[in-house]
Amino acid sequence: MGGLLATCVVLVVAIWFWAGDAKVPPGQISWGLTYSSGDAKGLGLDPQAAYTAILDQLHPKRLRLAAYWTDIEPSPGKFDFSDLDFQTAEAEKRGIPYIIVVGRKVPRWPECYTPDWAKSLPMPQQQTGILNQITHTINRYNSNPHLLRWQVENEPYFQFGDHCPGVDTAFLHREVDLARNLSHKQIMVTDSGEASNWLGASQWADVFGSTLYRVVLNPQGKPFHHFLWPDVYTRHANLIKKLHPNVKLTVIAELQGEPWSTYGLTNIPNSYRDLTLSHQQFADNIDFAAQVGFSEVYMWGAEWWYFEKLHGDPYYWNTAGNLFDRSAP
Repeated sequence: MGGLLATCVVLVVAIWFWAGDAKVPPGQISWGLTYSSGDAKGLGLDPQAAYTAILDQLHPKRLRLAAYWTDIEPSPGKFDFSDLDFQTAEAEKRGIPYIIVVGRKVPRWPECYTPDWAKSLPMPQQQTGILNQITHTINRYNSNPHLLRWQVENEPYFQFGDHCPGVDTAFLHREVDLARNLSHKQIMVTDSGEASNWLGASQWADVFGSTLYRVVLNPQGKPFHHFLWPDVYTRHANLIKKLHPNVKLTVIAELQGEPWSTYGLTNIPNSYRDLTLSHQQFADNIDFAAQVGFSEVYMWGAEWWYFEKLHGDPYYWNTAGNLFDRSAP
């Protein structure tokens, strides 16, 4: 048993060094963000005003937007793309490249967005509905000049979210194949940076996206500081590229930029906020991501930065704005 363990350790170390630590210099990183109109509404904000303020005052160099099934098909076969039309049109006006996330599981709680009319359907019929709305979404936006790529599902191998079905790799494969058949754009698939080995998600992707969280709350409400260091992400990504040559690019798809809270973000005291995202922790997260050395970083929490600015704390907003102004295009 001891010999087997030693062999495994040697193998892991060999793979680790074989992966290497090639990095993009900080000055060549493009910094962007994820935007959710639903999250803006949850903070009591006007979602269109918040979005245009983010674009015009912060100047992000990349955007990640979501096609929420609950919004775009509120009743069977009746599509409403008005919200996503607004977001993509404003990005196009400003020449900002963007990603659209399609599927059932997309950014922001509750993670899985199933319209009420579809919840009682058998799973095969739900999946047919998902493929149908993906088809409509891709056909609507695929020719947009600044559409960078399609993301299929959000962390599909990470079991997290309210009423999310289990991992279904066969169906994920169908979704990816559909996106490839409908579009020549890159396909991106994401996974947890701290709770996954990335092997499943990366097998489908041209672009692989990892989350990056530094401090979260454990089930007892105590802060848990992730112990990983930047090179873990860097070497992990390089290893994935060697194991799955289909992956041409790795990005940070979700960098922690708002507090981890189970009580909402509108009335939390600073002492609770600072458990997971003090001013210093926000700056540290940005520095950590720069040390990872991926060419694109999409920050999380822009809606909350705007809320905090309106309520007397502009630190997060100003810090992000300074970062984006220094960002590579």
